[in-house]
This record gives sequence, structure tokens and C-alpha cells, in this order.
Amino acid sequence: MKKHLIKDVVENSIADQLEIKSGDYLVSIDGNEIKDVFDYHLFSESSNLTVEIEDNEGEVWEIDIEKDEDEDLGFIFDNSLLDEYK
Repeated sequence: MKKHLIKDVVENSIADQLEIKSGDYLVSIDGNEIKDVFDYHLFSESSNLTVEIEDNEGEVWEIDIEKDEDEDLGFIFDNSLLDEYK
């Protein structure tokens, strides 16, 4: 499964509150692989979701998130996720 490098997080965002940091990786949302920006937006729309994160030491954890449907998670990726659009 492809993982995406998180370059930074938006201040006061969900990711920031969960202490997700630059250098961590987004592995999946609700068990779905994120292939491009369209997958990311589709899978992150839900008000209840589970995000799988891998830190820079290889430790993986799942985080259950409850949010407003239009609320962004706050990830800033190393690339735009469109670089590998399929």
C-alpha cells in the first residue's frame, strides 16, 4: 500500500490537535489506499473515519476521527498527490 509523506499540518487543524507531525505518512483512510488527490478528498469527506498514520520510525497507528463533513483534516503533503494521478 502506498503511503504519502506529510510535509506539514495546518495549525489548529484536526491533524495538529492529534499531534501528527511533519515526516509522518498517511497510509490509508478507512482502510482505503490513497492513490491521488481525488481519493483523498473522497475518503476524507465522511464525518466519522479512521486514518492510518506511520511515523518516521515505522510505528503505525490508527486514529478514529469524528468531524464535520466539510472539515479538512489539515494535512499538507510533500507533493500535490496529483503527480501520480491515474
